[in-house]
Amino acid sequence: MKMITLLGIMVAVLCSCSNDDDEKPQADPALVYFLVTETDVEHGDSYILPLKDAEAIAEARAIIANNEKKIILAEISNDPNEKYSLNKDLLKNRTWSWHIVSFNGFVDTSIEILDGWPAYVEDNYSEWVENTKGDGTNGNIGFWNYTLEREVPADELY
Repeated sequence: MKMITLLGIMVAVLCSCSNDDDEKPQADPALVYFLVTETDVEHGDSYILPLKDAEAIAEARAIIANNEKKIILAEISNDPNEKYSLNKDLLKNRTWSWHIVSFNGFVDTSIEILDGWPAYVEDNYSEWVENTKGDGTNGNIGFWNYTLEREVPADELY
């Protein structure tokens, strides 16, 4: 009887242990990832733009191929419970707490309130959301000095 009780306790303990891999954000195989960097280096940081729409992916690849400078408009969130919440600064190998939840387009100009940089958003997330007319937890970005640099293989994100 003691052996069965001990075995039951061991199973319960093992089942309650979390796997670190389960807690890490996962790359979505349906997404294509792009590195967004500064056009004129001032802050030296970057972020990841995930795209799912075939037309947006084709446009992103054309922007890179033609060395165009386009502003990325997007909605952001810092909800860690979202399944694909990965966003990294590949230049300095750090992970941002915020990530893109909705891509809204490539543009030549955006309103000034959306201009900033990844580290500023990281350090001032609540203020950023409030200023960019977010819904309380989500904000918006349109960094003037950032554009697509290259496509990023999913394995490079880890």
